[in-house]
Amino acid sequence: MLKVFGKEMLSRHALCKWHVHQAWQRRLRSDIPDISLRNTVYNILMLMMEEQNEESFLRMKESFILDYRSKCNSFVDYLIKNYENRAHFWALCYRNFPHGHTDTNMYFESLHNRIKTYYMERKQNRRIDNLVDLLFEMERDTFSIFTELERDVYREIFLLPSRNVI
Repeated sequence: MLKVFGKEMLSRHALCKWHVHQAWQRRLRSDIPDISLRNTVYNILMLMMEEQNEESFLRMKESFILDYRSKCNSFVDYLIKNYENRAHFWALCYRNFPHGHTDTNMYFESLHNRIKTYYMERKQNRRIDNLVDLLFEMERDTFSIFTELERDVYREIFLLPSRNVI
């Protein structure tokens, strides 16, 4: 990756938090039968992931490994093998670049799925005019769910012209 993207872009590479959560939850379910312990471990992992101070993150990580090695050894081994040396990809404290704290991936994936499923009915379309029409249709569908009062508030917030202005 370094040869292709260079050092600057590689430092901005981050794992999708949703996919990390999913992987951890799958592994926790298979490695820790005790639901209470599983929930505790998951909550600690979430706190570690969201920690913004690097020193605090490193202390939390070391403390977690020491405290939980005896309680859930196989999960701790999994975490060390797959995530400890790659913390700069998933821990929030290492996302020190513009928009590094923004989680938009899931929103785009959801929107893309909605476009493909409901509007395109899973059919391929490569014509830009049809795509533009589809986006206008989506906007109409989304905007039409607002009541008249909500539309006026929406217009004020986004400084849209009043419907009475010609």
